[in-house]
Amino acid sequence: IEVLAGAPGWPIPRTRLVSKDYSLAIQQDALEITWSFNGDTDDASYIGFDSLKDKLEETIGSLIQSVATNHVSITPRDTQCTYVNHLSGITGVEASVGVLTKWSTSDPRITSDAQYIGARIRTNPLPGGQPALIMVDSQPNEPPKLTIRTQRHIGPNDSAISALCDAHDEVIRLFMEYTSSE
Repeated sequence: IEVLAGAPGWPIPRTRLVSKDYSLAIQQDALEITWSFNGDTDDASYIGFDSLKDKLEETIGSLIQSVATNHVSITPRDTQCTYVNHLSGITGVEASVGVLTKWSTSDPRITSDAQYIGARIRTNPLPGGQPALIMVDSQPNEPPKLTIRTQRHIGPNDSAISALCDAHDEVIRLFMEYTSSE
């Protein structure tokens, strides 16, 4: 990427490049790689976090090498891991109440004709981390969506990939804590 001479940074607010399975987003201070999988329509199976992590490490390595030819260095400061799942066969009310109560009740006290229902839980951070978000969002005629987002700061001697693995481990822990085995 060549930034305009004299410009303070990447002049476009956010750019997303999309292929069949992946997207790459570039912002002035952020690089995002997203992998999308729909088990109901995709022929491929979920390739797993380790494969995704390897792809990210390869992409970051290529970017670092590319910009180094122009005497530019990249120093990662934060990493974020986000999990999103569309919950079919359950209403937004059931998903929201289920997550809020950690599935300890099956009798939601909210009317089922509500136009919108959602829930946001901000957790206390684990050592070295930041608070995580567990979110349920629902829209009429769509399955509710569960999102879990964690983030880790990267210290001067830390690896960005190691921090991402820590953030992923926290996503898995929160998924197990806030979802039902059903």
